[in-house]
Amino acid sequence: MSCIFPYCIKYEEKELKPSNKSFEEFPLDFNDYVCLTGALSWKKGELHPHINLAQCILCGLCASRCPIGAIYLTKEGAIINTRGKAVEIVEANSNNIQTHLEHIRILNNIKHTGLMINESDSLFLDIYNKVAENRTGPQFPNMLTRNLLIQTGNSCFMRRRGDIYFRIDAI
Repeated sequence: MSCIFPYCIKYEEKELKPSNKSFEEFPLDFNDYVCLTGALSWKKGELHPHINLAQCILCGLCASRCPIGAIYLTKEGAIINTRGKAVEIVEANSNNIQTHLEHIRILNNIKHTGLMINESDSLFLDIYNKVAENRTGPQFPNMLTRNLLIQTGNSCFMRRRGDIYFRIDAI
């Protein structure tokens, strides 16, 4: 669909900010990437994102955030369905941008049902090993936890790294 705002790649600012005024001074970490391993990328000029399966940890965040269901999981990693009809390229104008955003809003409000992938002990062991291999820094476990909580409908935000005056990692 060549999304104007790639929900599979980035969080909107409103998803990362606390709604409670009590936390206005909380030093937030605004890392807005959904995929913390860098497995998902979208190069300028391409019609759809690309997934590096060697970096994918099977967390399912990109697939669960894709409003059109073009990203799905296999036991090897996330896959993008590019076999559909070709995307018609049209010049952006205020009318078709508004239409695109309205379609995305409608699609985001549809309740998704079914399984992303069948779980098993071997799948969980694979995920555990991928997470252990793909650590991308000291904030990785905290960021992954934050992103999973956000995706399950729980408001969560984190302090920025290096803030030694606040003794909590996430709220």
